[in-house]
Amino acid sequence: MGQTEAQRSTPVTAPVPALGRAARAAVVLAPVSAAPTVPARLTFRQAVGRVLRAERRSQARTLQDVADAAQVSLAFLSEIERGRKQPSSEVLAALSRALKMDVADVVARTADELRSAARTGGPQLRAA
Repeated sequence: MGQTEAQRSTPVTAPVPALGRAARAAVVLAPVSAAPTVPARLTFRQAVGRVLRAERRSQARTLQDVADAAQVSLAFLSEIERGRKQPSSEVLAALSRALKMDVADVVARTADELRSAARTGGPQLRAA
């Protein structure tokens, strides 16, 4: 995050208090390198989240409104929409009802989202 090449390649030292006074030199830690970029595949939970978020937004409803109607926490709904959590079938049914949709429609739109991502070589996932 904002490091120069020299900063990334310079070994980092850290004191090691657990080793006692005699061995309190320093431990050399390997520099953190950037992970290689790999195309992400859209997962089922990410596709479900996209579908639910798109529908909620198309209805101009807030997370709080839909969470209350589905009797789930706002935080949990947010995590579902961001693809971090996968809803159980019961939660998916409650969210579908809250959005005035059939579960079958949510599942069908999720399948469409997955097929579309597969055809285009994967999703352009944004950081949540």
